[in-house]
Amino acid sequence: MAQFKSPIKFKGIKEGKVFAANEPFEMSIKRAEEIQENVKKEYDIDLNFERLDKPGEEK
Repeated sequence: MAQFKSPIKFKGIKEGKVFAANEPFEMSIKRAEEIQENVKKEYDIDLNFERLDKPGEEK
């Protein structure tokens, strides 16, 4: 798991919750990449999560 924050509010369908803009959240790197790809494909928005922890610090 890794720490991220998003510049926009979004709903995680698999997670069943809404992630607020600019609020830290924890999720797998694979899932974060999947969400970013889906937002680009469905809404043509380049969503880039900011990584808050350093790569290699995953739990």
